[in-house]
Amino acid sequence: MLVVSYRVNAQQLPSQRGYLNQGILWNPALTAPGSTWETGACYQQQWIQFPGAPSTLYVYGQVPFVELNMSAGLVAFMDEAGPFLQAGGQASYAYKIAPGFFWKDQLSIGISGKASRMRFDANRVVAYDEGDDLLSEDLSGEWGFDFGAGIFYTSHNTFDFDQNTWYTGISVDQLDQTVYRLGTDHRVYGNRMHWRALAGYRFIKYYHCWEPSIYADMVGGGLFNVGG
Repeated sequence: MLVVSYRVNAQQLPSQRGYLNQGILWNPALTAPGSTWETGACYQQQWIQFPGAPSTLYVYGQVPFVELNMSAGLVAFMDEAGPFLQAGGQASYAYKIAPGFFWKDQLSIGISGKASRMRFDANRVVAYDEGDDLLSEDLSGEWGFDFGAGIFYTSHNTFDFDQNTWYTGISVDQLDQTVYRLGTDHRVYGNRMHWRALAGYRFIKYYHCWEPSIYADMVGGGLFNVGG
């Protein structure tokens, strides 16, 4: 018998999407990027028709303080991926400056703090070895705390769809790499840092908008998702 082992890296957080109005979910520097208050909800499911496929629900609110060149926001989330369930909240803050490379350009620097509860539900396992003690019990949830940071630059700081604009940003989440200890024997599950990058261009012509963009998600030094 020949046995080969190989280390792989997998994502722990939902994949991002290239929608700037939901940027607070992926990059704290995109907290309230415009000049208006905003609330919303987002639901996404990956790998449809696969048992235990990841699904995520977000509810968020964000407020700009235009005269103070800053913004703040709150996010509540619930994430399910197979037997793992995570729920919690996140607070984000962004400060904005005008570098002066272009007229009305803007550089935002953001930070975020997150509190979440992780739980393992053995009843959600689709197939397993019945002799595996790990899967014979539910592992009681544990709270963890983590933080993230990001930057975002746009050549035109208004989001009124009145001018062509290009933008780019990068962020990192789970900087503290929180360790959860679940179950009576305190099994260890550790978070990994997740990097996200986004770039795009918004074309405005005769009250119409075309906005091609590309984003990438990375974890553990490997690329796991690219889209546009």
